[in-house]
Amino acid sequence: MRRQVVGVTCVLAAVALAAPAPGLAKSAPKKAQKVPIVHLCAWIIASGAGGTLELEGSCRETHGHPKTFNTPFGSYTSTLYTAKWLAETPTLELVPHHILSVGVAHVTGSSAVISALQKRERAKVLSNGILVANSKGVLATWAGDTYSCKNPPTGDCTKNEFESTKGNWGVVLGTVGAPPGSPSATEEKDESNGDDAEDLAQEELMKGPTVGVGLAVTGHV
Repeated sequence: MRRQVVGVTCVLAAVALAAPAPGLAKSAPKKAQKVPIVHLCAWIIASGAGGTLELEGSCRETHGHPKTFNTPFGSYTSTLYTAKWLAETPTLELVPHHILSVGVAHVTGSSAVISALQKRERAKVLSNGILVANSKGVLATWAGDTYSCKNPPTGDCTKNEFESTKGNWGVVLGTVGAPPGSPSATEEKDESNGDDAEDLAQEELMKGPTVGVGLAVTGHV
């Protein structure tokens, strides 16, 4: 196996996206806010993710309560929404189903604080990986990685991450899958050779569906 990766769920990444940067802000008393209508599960289903990502089970979502923060640029309010596609029977084995997690954050505030947050978010999205969209106010990137898991005969699973920003919205989406590979494939013994053709092909296999679902969600916000 070419490298071992410690996975970080998309939901945790979304929480980080919704929270203020260290030293930038502190929580302020909650204020009544008009919360945008978000239906992540319905959007994911409409995108056709169930088929393209071989998802099993059902989608479950949460709507976070708005939280207001103070910064040197002014106050802003952040609301987090999450969704995760879960198997009906939870198991430590990824095979044969895949996992999909989504986090969406919406912020409101003065033009100064929003401008500062947007600048920070664009830098964060660009640092994620390969640029897959940069038009009509949408900036999005994708990154893929392969790591060790219980998936014979290769012992490989693949993690894809999508991040985007659009106006006052940020989207973080993660997929984890275990493509079966060819029967003749074997687990690599030498991890020092970097990317190999099989790993890259496995990552590319999930790139299209992951980016497609990510852009579909981004298009709705």
